[in-house]
Amino acid sequence: MFDPKKFLNQKNLKKQFDKLSKVIDETKEIAVSRVFEKDIEKTLNAKSIRQLRLDLLARINELKKDREWDDTTMKRIRDLEGVVRKSLLKPKLAIVGMSDVGKSHLTNALLGTSKIPSDWSPMTSINIYIKHIEDRPDFFSDEVIIFSGGQDGFDVNRVDERAYSENCVLMRGGEDLLITYATRMSELDVEENEAKAAVVYLDSPILERCDIIDVPGFGTGDRESDDQYAQESRQIADLVLYMSVSNAFMRGTDISFLKSTIDTLPFIEGLGRPLQNLFILASQSHIIGDEAKVNQILDAGMRRFYRSVPEEEWASHSNARGLEYSEANIRKRCHPYTTNDEETRRSFEMELIKVLDVLPPLIEEQTRNTLKDMIEDQRRMIEREIRQHEAIVSDRKEYSERLYVLETAEPGRRLNARRERQEIHRFIEGLKEKDIFRFRQEYADVMDTKKIVNQIDEAGIKKDEEGQNALVNLISNDLRFRLNQALEISTEEFVEKVDGYVANFESDIEIASIGSNGLNVSFNVKNVFVGGAVGAVAFGGMAAYAAAMGNLGGYILIAKGAGILSALGLNVGIFGGMSGIMSGVAAIGGPITLGIALTAVIGFSVYMALSATAWKESMAKGIRKSFDKEDAEKQFVVGITKYWDDTRIGFDAGADELEKEWRLYIENMRAEIDGAENSEIEKQIEMLSRHETNLSALKSML
Repeated sequence: MFDPKKFLNQKNLKKQFDKLSKVIDETKEIAVSRVFEKDIEKTLNAKSIRQLRLDLLARINELKKDREWDDTTMKRIRDLEGVVRKSLLKPKLAIVGMSDVGKSHLTNALLGTSKIPSDWSPMTSINIYIKHIEDRPDFFSDEVIIFSGGQDGFDVNRVDERAYSENCVLMRGGEDLLITYATRMSELDVEENEAKAAVVYLDSPILERCDIIDVPGFGTGDRESDDQYAQESRQIADLVLYMSVSNAFMRGTDISFLKSTIDTLPFIEGLGRPLQNLFILASQSHIIGDEAKVNQILDAGMRRFYRSVPEEEWASHSNARGLEYSEANIRKRCHPYTTNDEETRRSFEMELIKVLDVLPPLIEEQTRNTLKDMIEDQRRMIEREIRQHEAIVSDRKEYSERLYVLETAEPGRRLNARRERQEIHRFIEGLKEKDIFRFRQEYADVMDTKKIVNQIDEAGIKKDEEGQNALVNLISNDLRFRLNQALEISTEEFVEKVDGYVANFESDIEIASIGSNGLNVSFNVKNVFVGGAVGAVAFGGMAAYAAAMGNLGGYILIAKGAGILSALGLNVGIFGGMSGIMSGVAAIGGPITLGIALTAVIGFSVYMALSATAWKESMAKGIRKSFDKEDAEKQFVVGITKYWDDTRIGFDAGADELEKEWRLYIENMRAEIDGAENSEIEKQIEMLSRHETNLSALKSML
């Protein structure tokens, strides 16, 4: 537990406290950033999101107060509320990089203040979410709030849900909380109340356009959780500012971490160039001084990064998205940066403004489309339910006989469903075994000494330490790419198989309905199935199945923790088939994200003295030995196994929910036919009609 006496007795506490004591109050008084006050009217885009969110939630909250809704209708209302809460949000901008690269100075510049101490960010040990003061919920009045959370941490998207947030509050108040819970000054044992996130509310123009996530510096080795926070922040971010210090630009861990960032970054269609939501900043460029020399360093660093990725992978991105992932275009994502030189910062800041002007209306449009689709889906179901109730009132005896036909067909249908589920279990196991076998072959091919020597020649790798680390990155990325290619093929097969399972369930119901002379069945098989899967503890390849559903599937991915753009934009039309869908799967974890830790471990340990002759073969053998020592092949195989095991868990959760809800549906229909008075059924029809009217009103707001 937190011990105040222990904390207050720490050395230099007063000195550190004095540095932080005026952060919040003085931030309120500063002038807005000169950069972000330009074209300030465009912030109306972000304000439009906020206003639409408030209007929709206000209307939905009014609907929830109606005590006459049945459980099904209330669930429908809450589903719509969930989309609004998790989707109608400003884009999130994550600032990431190794410790001491200048993230706090960048945060100062973006916020338009020099009052945030430079030693805040390097000491940060939890994510700090910086939001505009107008976004603070009415039930909070503090500048800083520290939240706990469960195993999955604190969901900042739910910060305006009173019950959820207040249940997670550890402390609230001023900047002193950042010292207590967000710095490395002490290793406090807070047990179950361990801090998971800090939310800071400030008044700054950029915060009208986006939220900022101040992420712990990674790669220091002193806190494993910092690397985890950095990884998680990228998975929920819509934009990433990646910082690498100029005098050690794009070396070692930077290269592997940036590659992993790109793997999980949402693709934004229509911007004309790749990776427009990624900014790579060479910080502290004033250390280098000469502009030409800075550009040479950036050219060399981005060349190292680009060539650490197999050419086939860049080509795959280009083909899937219709954009050229060339070295020149990737280089354009890189900017020199120093807080002391406005001219140096200008190109980066102006481009950031352009992207921040585009994202809010994009998010709003995609959310509107998702909500419209959901509303229309609910309206169709309500119309069918009304027809069903009317048919029962019209001729209860005949409808009872029709339902009896459906009931007598149930044992056979359940038997078929069990057999199909067992078949899918075997199919998943077969895919897992096939992927493991295929990857072992690919691993042996990549690790062939002669082929590694060829890679050394083709990439122009030198025998120094930098060259050896470059080779480690190249091999690791090659392995990940080959793994992901294998998973794309097998995941597409899985999606087709599940499509068949769902279609067969629908067909069995339809056949039974026809046999009963047209029983009106109002049951949405696909929505129930996917809704059950999203509640599972694991998801795996079911994310790809959800993604293939388009807008409705996007909400599924948001519920599993993906960024807004990853989820709402994740469909075949935008991303170009399964290759793009698997990028979305990366946003919620999976084998596609394997390799960064492995690369770091091997990269830091691989350096060896090489002779002047035959050094290439010696390097190849030495690196292979390092991969073997870290049991790299097994790590990838474990990842494949987990992916498919998670897929089975997700599928079973969906199938279980489908069976449960269908059984309840039949039982409720029988209870209505046998026991409900006509007046009760007519009251149900009236309730459904009212909800249909409310849905029309909600749609008119979109």
